[in-house]
Amino acid sequence: MLVNIPLVEANTSYKKLSDSDRGWLSGIIDGEACFAIVRKRAYYTPAFQIGLRYDDLPAIKKVKSFIGCGSIHARKPYREDLSCMCVYRVGGVKDLSEKVIPILDQCAFFSKKGVEYPLWREFIYLFLDRHESSAVFKRMTEIRVQIHRIRHMQCLGFIPKEVREAVDTHDDPCPTWLLEGE
Repeated sequence: MLVNIPLVEANTSYKKLSDSDRGWLSGIIDGEACFAIVRKRAYYTPAFQIGLRYDDLPAIKKVKSFIGCGSIHARKPYREDLSCMCVYRVGGVKDLSEKVIPILDQCAFFSKKGVEYPLWREFIYLFLDRHESSAVFKRMTEIRVQIHRIRHMQCLGFIPKEVREAVDTHDDPCPTWLLEGE
């Protein structure tokens, strides 16, 4: 299924990043961001978030200033030996499509985020253009499962071709089946 995904050039309201800002933002996203697709009652919705230790709050504020939307909140540690975190999150589909994507389209990702981002981006445009089409919902489900697999398999570039092909055709999104027989 082909999806008509608008190019960033079509939106002239986005902020153009300098080379150094683009490189810095790409690094933060490669290392710390999450292109999420989260369950909300009966459907799934996209979100973008970055979580850092609370002493890195200036970096989170800088990301928010580049993107121009979203919220920052503190998160208590789930264990006593961990630090408090600050989390930057954008969850509105309109903000994701009109503000986050035009900024992220300027970045280059070299980790597994480089594989996740185009899928997540496609999910957002399918979500915006969704109608009661089973093909659209099927593709959205495929994207969600693919992103789940990528997260659990690490960067696909480091996985042998036969394993990538097996993951692409296997019905189980959990990769524990790869460990069978060891």
